[in-house]
Amino acid sequence: EIEVSRAKAEETRAAAHARLSAFLRAGRAASRSRTGFFPELGLVVSTKACLKSGRRVLSPGEPGQGQDALDEVDVVEAAFASGALCSSEGMVVDGVEVSDTHSSGSVVLPCVDGSTTNSSRFAPLYASERYPLDVRKVEFMLYEQVSDAEWREGSALLVTEMLENVAHAGQMLIWLWSLLQPSPPPEELGRLQLAFTRDAAYSLISRQWQINTDLTRPNSRWGLANLYWDALRANVANGSAIFADGRIHDGRGAVFAADADRHDTGNTEALCFDSVLQPYHAYPVGAHVYDGLREAMLGLCGIEAPQGVPKRVVVIIRGGSYHHGALPLHPRTWVNQKELRVSLQSWGNQRGYEVRFVRFGALTPCRMVEEIVGAGVLLGVHGADLSLGALMPLGAAMIEVDAYSCHRTGGPSKLLRRVEEDMYMLGQGYERPGTSRGQRSAAWRMKALWKARGGRSVCPLLTEEPIGPSAGRRRRYVGEEYRKAGEGFLGTDGWFRELARNRNLLYLNLERCQCVRKLGHDPNSTGKPSHKLTCKHDDILVDVQLHILPVLDAIVDERESC
Repeated sequence: EIEVSRAKAEETRAAAHARLSAFLRAGRAASRSRTGFFPELGLVVSTKACLKSGRRVLSPGEPGQGQDALDEVDVVEAAFASGALCSSEGMVVDGVEVSDTHSSGSVVLPCVDGSTTNSSRFAPLYASERYPLDVRKVEFMLYEQVSDAEWREGSALLVTEMLENVAHAGQMLIWLWSLLQPSPPPEELGRLQLAFTRDAAYSLISRQWQINTDLTRPNSRWGLANLYWDALRANVANGSAIFADGRIHDGRGAVFAADADRHDTGNTEALCFDSVLQPYHAYPVGAHVYDGLREAMLGLCGIEAPQGVPKRVVVIIRGGSYHHGALPLHPRTWVNQKELRVSLQSWGNQRGYEVRFVRFGALTPCRMVEEIVGAGVLLGVHGADLSLGALMPLGAAMIEVDAYSCHRTGGPSKLLRRVEEDMYMLGQGYERPGTSRGQRSAAWRMKALWKARGGRSVCPLLTEEPIGPSAGRRRRYVGEEYRKAGEGFLGTDGWFRELARNRNLLYLNLERCQCVRKLGHDPNSTGKPSHKLTCKHDDILVDVQLHILPVLDAIVDERESC
């Protein structure tokens, strides 16, 4: 079953590569930038694109004629026209391996013995999926006059996420892996040059993340990201991409991987490439992508993979974080950790499951890998550690305690949606020193097109209220219609749902908990939640007997009923 699924995935990838090759050849022949969307490869591709004064822009050139010129529009209009942005469900991807955690909160898991009699692991096998564009990741580049430019052959890969956070860095580095593995990208892309922009550029400028590695010391912030980096370099054909230990800080708007550190102000107004590639969505499509990465990481660490789905529950213990040099904070830790330990250990003894409480941030990168690859169930409060689910075995389970909504039955308020969407999606977010988010220039364009095409009635993806068929897929961090008391406590939407779905994990979003602010954090604290909208900055109290143990029992009962 899995072998057939892999063959289907390879066919999908090969067909997408052929389509991308044709697009690149046409773009090379045109004088005007073109934009195309390839969700099955996780790519947004713009030909003849440039870096200019910290912004990414398209080269206007001379407009083409006829059918071949339909995609000679800016990235915003291309997103609207293709259905990637304003369609209720997004662009279609055929023949992908995904778990059915979106359509059902009760997913039948693979049998413990690894038998393939249980065919509902995929829903259905080789499903047709729809993926909306991830608006937080895309540079909505506009056409802008470029009079003085340095042109480089090949393609620039835009790396935008902060690299000092393992979840954000993992997204970008897994995307790079999916681009280069399991089969190389089309030769029409030419040599691939990594361009670190936005938060990624700040991570390098401020030296919060180094491209070189030291895997011997514990490092909770970037150690595992460096291991991802090493896996990429070890599995890329020589010369096809630049993965070097140095960097160039280019004054025209990016930091590039290079053989030696240097600052380059550039002698021209803009730096342009044959094509610029950026992620289409948060996590790549297809379990085979993650299988290959998992195998590479195990090889780097000399770890032997466990067989099947281990009978082990791993509970994440969040550690401290440092913010602008302040004292360590411990947000989203378990308030009733002692009760949780005692209850789960007792449950594990009864059900024959090992239960481990792990603070991943205190481990070396390879010890992190060793712990996560042996997890049959991963339980944690919303946080970066859950991104390690990318390395879990096929068919394992992830339970995310939803810090965004669990302190209230109404879910995130209208204000939270405005903050999360308008500020980041429409370019009104913050800028860090030496970088530019690039979204600001496109905000007016997106709003104008949205209004011209009918506004809220035809484009619910960009509205503040979740209406219509897209309500459950609006954002990975705004869930489905939230349940009131008595309507159940499990959901299938949450921040890490897309990762779990594409990696083929069972994903459950626990929407019941309480925010508790420890008095030790603030001598003037009343103990009430510190934030009116989320539990992100507080500690978490869960009802172990009512909400945790029944979920674990259901997962185990399902596995043992094969």
